[in-house]
Amino acid sequence: MINTCRTKLSRDRIDYLFNNAGLGVSILLADATEEQFDSLM
Repeated sequence: MINTCRTKLSRDRIDYLFNNAGLGVSILLADATEEQFDSLM
């Protein structure tokens, strides 16, 4: 994969960005209200 990227992009370096953002609710799924469930989906 690295060699393919180098060949196609004509670069020795691959830039990337990783975004890990999200929402969380500290309740059991069975106890979640419909609004809480919908906000997570």
